[in-house]
Amino acid sequence: MLALYHDLLALRPRLGDELTVEAPSDTTLRLERPPIHVAVNLEGTADLDLASGPSVLLHTEQAGYTPAPRPPAFTAETVSFSRPGAVVVRAE
Repeated sequence: MLALYHDLLALRPRLGDELTVEAPSDTTLRLERPPIHVAVNLEGTADLDLASGPSVLLHTEQAGYTPAPRPPAFTAETVSFSRPGAVVVRAE
């Protein structure tokens, strides 16, 4: 958990001034501080739309953050979670 916290703090200088928060469902959140976008799944499985052509900066299923990773699946504009987690991307 400390490694994730450290890596998230390292992203702060890249954040823009504007903040948009959206709850597409009762168990998902999407946050935008351009050019950084965050998708969060709080329960079960979920598919969330992302900005077009995102570059993944980190996700909570990376080695070092969890002992049994199950990385989310990405398409050009969507992330699919198989369990609760979060992704941080940079919009192109």
